[in-house]
Amino acid sequence: MRKIIIVSVSIILLGILSCKTDFDLNANWKDITVVYGLLNPDDSVQFVKINKAYLGEGNAIAMAANPDSTTYPDGTLEVKVEQWKNGSLAKTFILHDTLIIDKESGIFPSPQQKLFCFYTNPATTSAVDRESTYKLYVKNVKTNKVISSSTTIVKKMLSSDIYPTSSTMDFTANAQRPIKWKSVINGRKYEAVLRFWYVEINTSTNDSVERYIDWNIGSRKSMNLTGGENLELNYLPNTFYQYIGGKIAVNSGLSRRVGKLYENTHHLDLIIAVAHDDLTTYMDVNEPSNNIVQERPQYTNVTDGIGIFSSRYFDTNKKKFSTFSQDSLTSGIYTRYQNFFFRQ
Repeated sequence: MRKIIIVSVSIILLGILSCKTDFDLNANWKDITVVYGLLNPDDSVQFVKINKAYLGEGNAIAMAANPDSTTYPDGTLEVKVEQWKNGSLAKTFILHDTLIIDKESGIFPSPQQKLFCFYTNPATTSAVDRESTYKLYVKNVKTNKVISSSTTIVKKMLSSDIYPTSSTMDFTANAQRPIKWKSVINGRKYEAVLRFWYVEINTSTNDSVERYIDWNIGSRKSMNLTGGENLELNYLPNTFYQYIGGKIAVNSGLSRRVGKLYENTHHLDLIIAVAHDDLTTYMDVNEPSNNIVQERPQYTNVTDGIGIFSSRYFDTNKKKFSTFSQDSLTSGIYTRYQNFFFRQ
């Protein structure tokens, strides 16, 4: 683990002693590899984003949007991930580059962006093994520079360790209700989210689109990484309707069926998202700060580069609305005009 201290001072002194100094803000360019990779045992494809730091004169935001500024040329990098178990090399995954074509717009290149990936199958021996350590190696074949990182894997939750255990949830109560779970090995930060599924149906064309809204309940951190710690978040159930009503616009041309497009087994996902200790530190360090003058560490667990290579896990429990909750969603004061209905 390495920490690089960056001092950021947001004070500009103007006109003091009428002093003028000319200097060049741009130092000599240096190859700095930036890595962002999060392994998830439940995914069939593991992605690692590998870019280069860039330097130049002009608008930095405009440069970031140019793939030439941040993307290594084809054939520059050789990337592999090694699986180590009980002190021995168990498997080597060779990563290949791939082009995603649906990235949302932002500072960096979109809608196309190059990533590196390797394939895993959660149902076979090629799955990401929760008992193993994974080591990442990125070699620049033009400079022979090698950067590396490693991570352990967040363990899996037991369904019996998550409350509420019932398959239905009631949102009509005006009193605090708990969501409870037990921490898992290698997990540090936990976020509880209720994902509400619905299908929008155009009443003129009968076209259907599946959508969802996430209601973030909150987050907790475990005191240790050994698992078994009792964690809890409280929420006020009947505020759910106000939240949904504020997120979904009234539209008389749409009807909305509660649930997913091709199944009627559940309406909600209770998701407990778990972040590895390294990922938690990375997120904490990069949270926005309101300080004018601040000294903040830049956290990285990448040797001879910067970034994060870690693991995460999403435990998903399928839930349905209780009968009374269904009535409140279709007829209540906050959501009656959103045209919700339940499949019979």
